[in-house]
Amino acid sequence: MLWKIPRPRFGLRTLLAVVTICAIGLALYDRQGRLRDWRNAQARAQIDPYERSVAQAEHQGRLPNELVAILGDSRLKHWNWIGPVKILAGEQIATHGDDGLVRFWDLNTGQQRQRLAAIELTASGDRKLVFVAIADGSIQVWDARAGKVNKTLMDAEQPGRTYQTASLSANHDGSVLVASSWDHNQAREITVWDVSEGAPRHRFNPTEGSASSSVITRDGKLFTWSKKHTQIQVAETATGKVVRTIGPIAHEQGDLHLAQITLSADETKLYVGSNLAAIVVFDWNTGTEIERIKVGGGGAHRFALAGDERAVAFGGTRGLSVQRKWLHGWMHSEGDAAGILNSLDWQGDLIAGAKEHELYLWRNSQSFAHYSSRWRLQGGATSAIRSFAFHPDGKRLFTGDSLGQVAVWEVRTWQRVKSWRAHERAIERILISRDGSKLVTSGFDENLVVWNPDTADEVCVVRNNCTSHPVGISNDGELLAADTYKGKGLHGGAAYEFAVYSARTGKVVQAAEPINHGHYRTPAWSPDGSRLALVGRTSSPVIFDTSTWKPLANFGKKPRIGQKSLSAVWFSDNRRLAIADGGRDEVHVLDIGQPQPVQTIRAGSGDIQSLALHPSDDWLALAGENMPVQLWHLPTGKHIESWQIGPPEGIVSQVAFSPDGHYLAAVNGNGTVYVLALDGLLVP
Repeated sequence: MLWKIPRPRFGLRTLLAVVTICAIGLALYDRQGRLRDWRNAQARAQIDPYERSVAQAEHQGRLPNELVAILGDSRLKHWNWIGPVKILAGEQIATHGDDGLVRFWDLNTGQQRQRLAAIELTASGDRKLVFVAIADGSIQVWDARAGKVNKTLMDAEQPGRTYQTASLSANHDGSVLVASSWDHNQAREITVWDVSEGAPRHRFNPTEGSASSSVITRDGKLFTWSKKHTQIQVAETATGKVVRTIGPIAHEQGDLHLAQITLSADETKLYVGSNLAAIVVFDWNTGTEIERIKVGGGGAHRFALAGDERAVAFGGTRGLSVQRKWLHGWMHSEGDAAGILNSLDWQGDLIAGAKEHELYLWRNSQSFAHYSSRWRLQGGATSAIRSFAFHPDGKRLFTGDSLGQVAVWEVRTWQRVKSWRAHERAIERILISRDGSKLVTSGFDENLVVWNPDTADEVCVVRNNCTSHPVGISNDGELLAADTYKGKGLHGGAAYEFAVYSARTGKVVQAAEPINHGHYRTPAWSPDGSRLALVGRTSSPVIFDTSTWKPLANFGKKPRIGQKSLSAVWFSDNRRLAIADGGRDEVHVLDIGQPQPVQTIRAGSGDIQSLALHPSDDWLALAGENMPVQLWHLPTGKHIESWQIGPPEGIVSQVAFSPDGHYLAAVNGNGTVYVLALDGLLVP
């Protein structure tokens, strides 16, 4: 009997069945990726048009291809320190920042109307004209209401001259402008402009003088500049001839530094601000001192005068404060603890002040006794996001802002779903334990607060004994590591001592090693919770055994890492950690068993401020100041991608991967979180 091997028979039905099975398998295999791509496309399309336009302007007209969401808003913020602030006609504000930009903001919406590269600005007394100094030596004269340039002032005798810096002052109607500058670190020059003629009226180099702040009379005949930091010269605009000297200002506490001068509306008094704890008032015509308005500690470097001269606002060490003139002298009125303000302006019932890169607004009450805290514009809050953290469930992202608010964002749609007030002042750090049970916020009110992230209920508070920067939470959500200010340390510096607190009660359970070094990064807990990395007495990383709180490893000799600040992330093996010293552009991968780094990543430029490790341990993201966000493949040491999140001189203070590793989020100096999709990039 012959046996035959049966021949397989492939008919049409078999072929269709195979194709169907393969199609179903492929669809199931790629379902999550396709669904994520679709959601990313939906999220990208939902980015607010205004936010998109702001982002495009900050990125030189091009947005990162990987951008899927912008969280927060770009209202009333700069990338860097804000200088002059001017309330203008037409319900708007003009600001100039260290980012080299002048911005015009709509007061009703908080949105940006115009932006241009410039080195200084001022406004006329009636606030109808804005004068903007450009780096090429020209001065643009803007019509505030129309939002356009009326004319450009260019010195025909010195065309194309460039300035390192300049200060501008205009009289009431903007017919006379005083511009002071220095060129290539040479002596300061003052130019008086006849704006209507578009030509200089007078130019001279004052001896032993500076003109960082100046005033001009309404008729444009007299103007001022400061001399020897204690005197103010009053000169004729037509000739530059000094007609009188105001001061010197008596100051028994050391050197005097004049900062701001303001002429009263009726031109009878000159108000002078300096590092004195008082505003000095002079008789404008005689130059004699009339009175001193005490403003408390911190000096009166910046102040604003009410139109009726019966109140003055200043930004000292405690934030906005107002002095009100009553029958028996000046009385303090309630202000707002916004922190030191570097610029102030007052027009009508609106006070505008700048702190760091943010613009704050206050409306005075009808009783004129106090001021509403950081008045919010219709259409959005003026707060900037300072820190964020992904929840381990991968579904939520938590942010903390400059007004003390916590917000919760849904990762699937990148929409805000909840918010609550967590602190009286800005939130500097926000953290979530690895098990997702606890959320910690660290604020400038010097409090640490532990929250239930699901209900927003407060669990406990560590009050008034912690700085706002370094804090860590254990992976099981049971312990906090935070520092406490202990007064003066070695060589007169600040001394900090780390302590371990219960995240349930807020009480100290174990004190760690005293640290005579103030650093500004989060203590890093290893994945298994057995080790904690922070900066030691030698300003280098120290690894503690969390069962005994004894140092397990110290990298204090070679290499010396962490001299300014510490940013560290652990690998999943609980032995290695990537660490960067703020102020440098290197990342070192350390192993507890080896004294030398096992790998070094060189970012190329700038100062690294934050590190993030991908869940796979294969990818490292880094960000900082004067550098783009970078993505590196650690097994090969290969640089994969860079993103310029904002201007090149800007700062990105934090980066983090999502728990599933598909997204990278970064918060920039403008207080806005950018979310980037990584699908297709994580290929070595």
